[in-house]
Amino acid sequence: MAVAEKLQSRVRASPRRVTALISLVGYALVFATFGGVLPFPSISDRTVILLSDAIAVVNASALTAIVAGVYFIKTDQIRRHRAAMLTAFVLIIAFLVMYLLKVGGASRRRSSPRASSGRPTS
Repeated sequence: MAVAEKLQSRVRASPRRVTALISLVGYALVFATFGGVLPFPSISDRTVILLSDAIAVVNASALTAIVAGVYFIKTDQIRRHRAAMLTAFVLIIAFLVMYLLKVGGASRRRSSPRASSGRPTS
């Protein structure tokens, strides 16, 4: 528990640095995905549609958590604000993971010989 408390105190001491670091990691993952650096399995059209729907639900939930967090901070409900913002953060990370899987897996399928013509290459 001491390690978690120490990490938490460091994060609270410099939230801008932590935010910048998390943002840089996110952007690096996005650029690596679009650049073809990260290995992704090829995914089906059905999986792409499923991920698209899940992304929409996660984004709506994250927006709801953010709006709730703003309300809570304006009404001096600090603990609820913190919980809402942490919930939004986790949902945004879930969005990023699903988005990268969708983009990386779908682009991998498009670059294969079968996907270019739409027909099997026997």
